[in-house]
Amino acid sequence: MSLYVVSRRKVVFHQPSLGTVQVVYVPSADQTQVLKDAAGTAQVAKPAAGGAALRGPQLARVQRGQRTLYGTLPTEILELRQAVKVWLPEDLAPPEAEAFFYVLSPQVVIHGIRERNDEGRLVWRTAQLQLPAGEAAMPALQLILADFSLANPGQNVCLAVVNDVALYRTIQQGQQAHGFPPIPFSTLKPAPDLAPLYSHQNFTWLYLLLLLLGAAAVAAVAIFWMAEKTKGNRLQAEIEAVEAQIRAVQINKRTGHIRQPDAVLNELTTGVAVSPSALIQATAQVGQRLGDVQQIALARDTSLDTDAGVTLTPELQPMQILLNNPVQSLLLDQANIASGLLPQMPWVRQVIRQGQPGDAMMELAVIVQVTGTVPLAASAMVSPATAIAPAAAISATATPTPTEAAQ
Repeated sequence: MSLYVVSRRKVVFHQPSLGTVQVVYVPSADQTQVLKDAAGTAQVAKPAAGGAALRGPQLARVQRGQRTLYGTLPTEILELRQAVKVWLPEDLAPPEAEAFFYVLSPQVVIHGIRERNDEGRLVWRTAQLQLPAGEAAMPALQLILADFSLANPGQNVCLAVVNDVALYRTIQQGQQAHGFPPIPFSTLKPAPDLAPLYSHQNFTWLYLLLLLLGAAAVAAVAIFWMAEKTKGNRLQAEIEAVEAQIRAVQINKRTGHIRQPDAVLNELTTGVAVSPSALIQATAQVGQRLGDVQQIALARDTSLDTDAGVTLTPELQPMQILLNNPVQSLLLDQANIASGLLPQMPWVRQVIRQGQPGDAMMELAVIVQVTGTVPLAASAMVSPATAIAPAAAISATATPTPTEAAQ
């Protein structure tokens, strides 16, 4: 048990230890005030105090119709986190004691004596003894104890010494001839029915428990938020998947007669490198040399890669032409005409015949080279003779051979 002694409005002794803090408060005469109750009841109103009383809680006790104010508690005691109980020195004295000496150190000695006041009541008068500093304190204390024992023979005196073995033995040896041997201060206990002047409990464990509960609550909220966020993301993904299915069903309803609606959508969303009118004009110039042009269309058929041995790159655009009344009926003559067109139209990489020889209409595939350097439309809008120069910049590497044209 930790021990504090407060005297003259300050802490004069401290013996640290674990557990509850026991404070012995020694009031001075200028601090003590007695408030009497004329009705003789114990319910005495607490007066409004000022000055020093406002710095801390008042230490007071009501006994037999009067209230005694002993002073205020220092801030150092109020700020202790341990459990604290404040007692008067006489609260620790044995019931049969008529005087006491509490020797806490050679310089800190509390003395009290019980006597009758002017009203005939037994009261305790306590004070801290003024002892010299240094080595002279112990002889002075021994002299005080000897004088008191000689002046008050047969009086029941309580001599309590703090738990210091060396100090206890020194006091014990000096008091062997005076008849009141010392006892350990730790054996002094207040009466069971006596309330302390002031007390507060140790709320450290409660604060730690509240802190742990708060941390657990924050962690639980964070875990709940993460779980709800994950759940929300999963539901959002499911909603998006359902919406995609609904859109697919709606598209299928609108395009139910089309065998491959996805392929049609891909074609619609895929652009070409040049203007479609330029491609049509360039292709029409090839077709009109071979027959009457009936139809021109953009070709996306990848079968050209395998059937005709053509490698379609982003720079090449296949076009389809349907012709009536070809100028030559023989395949060899048609190949010769196509071979003659390639040098005049460098943007045309190949002319490939499709379909069967006996078909009513002649079907051709024209492979046109497209780049962003020179727009194809600029060369397709003029005659073939004047288009050779700008188109040569488009196809600097690919003037096809007559063999390629015959394909």
